[in-house]
Amino acid sequence: MWRHRIDATKQKDYIALSYTWAASEYESDAPGCYEVQERSGRAFYPSPVRASIFDRIIRYMNTIDVGLLWIDRHCIDQDTCEKKRCTCGRCDRKARALQVMDLVYSKSSYPVALLSRPVKSDEELELLADIMRKRFKAGDKSMTGRMRTRAQNALRLLESITNDLWWTRGWTFQENYRAGPKMKLLMPLSPNAEESKYLMDGLTSEIEGELSIPSVEFMEAVTIFCEEYQKIKYHQNEVEKRVIDNILSKAGKYTILLDTDAFMFPAIISDLSKRELGKPWDMLAILANCCQYPNYLDTQKLLRNGANRNLSILAMCLINGEILNNSWSGPNPVSGMNVFEYLEKLCLTSFAAPPGRDLTFRKGCRFHSVSLHEAGIRTEGYLWELGHLIDTSSWKPPRRADPMFKNERFSEEEIDQLAQLMNQFKCYWRRPLADGIKRLLRSGYIREDITFARSHMEAMAKEVARAVAEGQELRLGRLCTERGPRRNTAIFLSNEKWTDRPSEKEYQGYVFTSSSEREDGIENDIDRHVCLDVSWKGSDDEIPQLYTRHMKTTFFLAVAAQAALVFANCRVEILDGNSFQLGTACIPKGDQGPVAVNGRNYFVTATTSCGLGFLGTQTHPSDWQLKLLGNC
Repeated sequence: MWRHRIDATKQKDYIALSYTWAASEYESDAPGCYEVQERSGRAFYPSPVRASIFDRIIRYMNTIDVGLLWIDRHCIDQDTCEKKRCTCGRCDRKARALQVMDLVYSKSSYPVALLSRPVKSDEELELLADIMRKRFKAGDKSMTGRMRTRAQNALRLLESITNDLWWTRGWTFQENYRAGPKMKLLMPLSPNAEESKYLMDGLTSEIEGELSIPSVEFMEAVTIFCEEYQKIKYHQNEVEKRVIDNILSKAGKYTILLDTDAFMFPAIISDLSKRELGKPWDMLAILANCCQYPNYLDTQKLLRNGANRNLSILAMCLINGEILNNSWSGPNPVSGMNVFEYLEKLCLTSFAAPPGRDLTFRKGCRFHSVSLHEAGIRTEGYLWELGHLIDTSSWKPPRRADPMFKNERFSEEEIDQLAQLMNQFKCYWRRPLADGIKRLLRSGYIREDITFARSHMEAMAKEVARAVAEGQELRLGRLCTERGPRRNTAIFLSNEKWTDRPSEKEYQGYVFTSSSEREDGIENDIDRHVCLDVSWKGSDDEIPQLYTRHMKTTFFLAVAAQAALVFANCRVEILDGNSFQLGTACIPKGDQGPVAVNGRNYFVTATTSCGLGFLGTQTHPSDWQLKLLGNC
């Protein structure tokens, strides 16, 4: 095999291979006669990869007519010293290569996974075909009566397939997750079942000796089967319940298992914690890649400094903006939890998203410009004081809006609702809202590239228009940091009832909002936005100290805040109200910002007293103490 260099951002017609280095009980671990070109290009050497891997993937490559293969054993330099606290360049280069492996799979047009557990018989093939076609239903005879045994056999088949080594490894979780809908699963097909392959017509590609099934379709079918099986509660026993839980933790499809407003982060944390890793510190790169974190920790430096892995995982999640519930009434205590249980318990669990933008919207619900301090997590954004409630349920149907408000990015109904709202805001204290809505509706005439800020504002405006149409309550807000007369410049609506009922003269309640556009050149960065109901407990300095209140989520339209962006942007500390802490690390003064490598930010320059080699995303003006909270 010869080596070739390509630019994967432009040339994507290569196979990204996902497999396990260790042979399963169904495979021989004997290497074959394959030779691979040395990195110097001078000679070839025998590959240590077992023959069955190359035999299968080359057959697949010939079938789909793709000539390039990425395989980690040879495409990542494995010639390292493997010392625990090594400082050599080879180990450092390998660590950085591992941290960008997700891009190899996400950019490939042909990611493929080699499973080793074969489909052994016609009966298994028929069961698998019925699972894939979703023919098992709890409400009919396919899972009850005499057919109960067949459903049990299908469950045992899925248990056996998902006990394949490939479903138990941490790296393969990342490869499957980041490859997305392009990932294909190759399952060996026993020769005595080859003639019955027609049972899978339309479900698999024609590859001799293999079943080629899209991973997302397999996981969807498996999840639906397990959910149907769970509906027959009176037939289940404890063993079957554990089997189903185990199957879903490996091959469950999040978009089916989770509520429509749920975050995937807790599920990813939970499932990854059950996967096996040859090197425990690899968890940092895998978690960062799956969650699309732009900021990475330098694992080599952490190892050299004797850092705690679980504390480092917590720090990485926090500096990348994950939101934890720090309310005084939050889920305490956390004593006895490991870091995965801690994050799963305290992280934001749900967030209402605009229709059609569920996954993308929720994934971006993170703080930006985060740094860690003794008092808690410091981020940037706006702090709003909530004011009067506006009940729109008694409003008459809106009239047709003025033709000047024609905007191609809003429907006629949305324009009518927003224009009606604008007409309600003619008094001095609400005039900024009326002017802002007017500018928003009239800007549809301008042909221009839509920025994230613009797109986000329009999405929020659509939600406000929908709320008016449905007669919901709206809440006005004004900036806490605004100088001069503090007029209303924001409209809030909640997916829950407002618990506080302000009087005409008294403002009660606070909301923290922030947004940030993804940084160009950083591969894993995403657009971020936050809108949290918070309480303000006061602080020892000029920076407000905030606590989440019931994790209530809101949509908001801040139509007049952009003009105040320069001086109104406040720095806010989200304090952790838990009663325990782990260690203190001193961060020295100086230019300690992230270093961009391969389109990622790496925190590599800090030296700390307890081995935490990381910093926030901005340089820091002075020395400060860091206390991280968690029972790791």
